Parts: sequence; C-alpha cells; structure tokens
Amino acid sequence: MALALAGSVGRAGEAASPAKAGPEAQILRESATPVGPDETMVEVVRQDVDAKGSVVEVTSRYVTLATGLNRWEETAQEWVAAVPEFERTDDGYYVARQTRTRLILPPNLATEPVDMLGPDGVRLISAPVGVSVVDLSSGDTALLGSLKPCRAQRVSPSTVVYRDCFDGLQADLVYEISLSGMEQFVVLREWIGGLDELGMDPAHVRVRIYTEFLDAPEPVARSHRLKRTDEALLRQRAWDPELTDRDLEFGPSTRMIPGRAFSAGAQNVGAPVAKSYEAIGQRRVLVESCDYVDVAPWLEALPSPGAAAITKGSDWNRAASCRATCPSGHPDRVGPPVRSRTACKARPGRRLTRRPCRRWTPGRGWRPAARGWCWTTPPSMAR
Repeated sequence: MALALAGSVGRAGEAASPAKAGPEAQILRESATPVGPDETMVEVVRQDVDAKGSVVEVTSRYVTLATGLNRWEETAQEWVAAVPEFERTDDGYYVARQTRTRLILPPNLATEPVDMLGPDGVRLISAPVGVSVVDLSSGDTALLGSLKPCRAQRVSPSTVVYRDCFDGLQADLVYEISLSGMEQFVVLREWIGGLDELGMDPAHVRVRIYTEFLDAPEPVARSHRLKRTDEALLRQRAWDPELTDRDLEFGPSTRMIPGRAFSAGAQNVGAPVAKSYEAIGQRRVLVESCDYVDVAPWLEALPSPGAAAITKGSDWNRAASCRATCPSGHPDRVGPPVRSRTACKARPGRRLTRRPCRRWTPGRGWRPAARGWCWTTPPSMAR
C-alpha cells in the first residue's frame, strides 16, 4: 500500500501558483527524509513561471507510506531507507542486512540452515526437508524428494535460487527478500506422476512441503478454513479434510500470512495453500499443503518425471530422521547425509561412513538422536 499527501508552497516574497507546477517546470532538487519505519517525507523543488510571467520556485512535499520502507541504523541512531537486496560474503553466504527483516542464506542448504531475524527481534532458524504426497482417503504417503546438497545462486539483487535441490524430484528452492519481509518458494520443474501406480486417488491427494524449525518461539496460531468437503469418508479418516490454514504469529511483527500456489507467468491466478506448525517427535515442522486437483492443470503441463522412483510409504520421518544440521563454522560438521546405502552407491568414488545419528540443539550442542544410523560421505568428498 502507498499513500501520498501533497502540498505546495512558494518562495517568500514571490507570487506562486499554489499546489500547481506547469508542464515546463524544471526540477531543481529533490530529497527524501525517512521519518519512521513505514513513512518517508519527499520534498521536490521546481522552477516554474507563475500567472504573471515571473520565475518562481515551487516546493512540493508529500509523504510516502509503505510497509518496511525504512530501517533503523544503530550507528547513526536514525531511520534510513531500506534496500531489499542480498550481499555475497567471501565464504559464499548471501546476506540481506539492509531491510527490517534480515536474512542469512548458506552456501549449501544441506549442511546449514536459513537464519532470519524479524523486525521485532524474533529469530527463526529453519531448514527445508522435503516434498511428499498423501492420499486423504487411505492415509498412504509417498516421499517425492528430500533435500540434497545444493549451491546458492543470486539471480537478481533480491532473489537467491538453489537449483535442483531435491533428491528424486526436479525442483528449485527460491528465496526473495522485500521491504515487507521474505518469501520461500518451491518451484517444481517436472510433473508429479505415478500416483495411480501407488494406488492413490488424485482427487484425494494433497501435496505437502516440510520445513523444520531448529530455533523459533512457539507461535500463536489462528485457524480459518480454506475449503470445505462434504465427503463423509474423508471427514472420518482425514486429519484435515477441509484444508484449514493457520496464521502463525511468532512475534508482534513476525508472522506467516496465507500463501498460494501458482504457475510461473500467471501469478494473478493461484490455488490456496494451507500451513500448520506441528510437533513430529521432538521436532517442530512447518507443513504447507495444497490439494493436487487445484494444481493438476499446471503440473500436467510440466515435463514427465525422470528416472527417480517414488517409494510408497515414505514419509517425513524417513526424509529427516538422519539429517545433520550444524551452525556456520561448527568444527564437527559432517558431509551431506544420504538416506541409505543404495542412495550412496549411485555416487561413484564416495566412501561410506556409518555413524549414529545426531542433531544440533540450540544452546545444548550436538545430542544423539533417539534412534537410527546415518550413512554419510566424509567432508573431503562432499565438495
């Protein structure tokens, strides 16, 4: 939203045409002064000719309002204009530090999480996990793709892409920074096929995206229904048959608003996306969901799936049970985890190391996982 309030004054001793500058007016100077987090005063001085033919200076002022227009500069102790763009550090991180919402993106999403600091000081550390489908009528699930090693690439000043970042699914992860906040997109590059072979009814299938939150306050959730179903079977079996979205408020100025799925190039037409914040074991996970039938026309226009197989019965726990995440510079960093010995065999020249699963707990360090083993590649072979 933007709002302009304008006025005009003439120079003392001159007869100026109030609040009006002719088409031949020449701009002499222009200045913008941030006066708050969402407000900037703009002053424009023009040289013009009034009704009597005299040359006068006409000063116009207006106020621009927009969410996140300015940020507070601690050093100068004043408001300065926000700039939504990423800077690349020498070690490959992309940092947005000139907006009220600050963001750090790692060089490789498989080894380090995304670090976001909200304008109210709320910190959210998160890591994408994978994409799956679930048949609401039967409860069957299938893992389409889990996160694999991927490199960050800046494609515009405000956009960073991790291309081909899922094992088993052709898809990218996109992060955008703006004046009002940040957005995470999963961009599918191939059709989600094979549902019939898995015995799933496309009319009852829901696509899900999982993001684990490693460090975040417990949000306040407010629910609202996006869709309604009259099918009695789904209402009996499915946990959320009606696609219920939850607005998540992590702090006074840090919250997640409703999202949507859309086709590239047609962003004005979209399908509703619901989100929920769930506890899976000891982990906190953001689950974003949309009904397959709502996005099927767009998906069917994509290329056919590649050789990667979809395994029925795979779920979020299999995708994330052995995912090791450590903060930047941690001395005990391991190579990119893989899910099984079979997955490792597809990578020639990689030596396998069997080790107990561990996970990084903020404030407590590395802790053994409840169960399971990880097959990982040594760090020297992970580059």
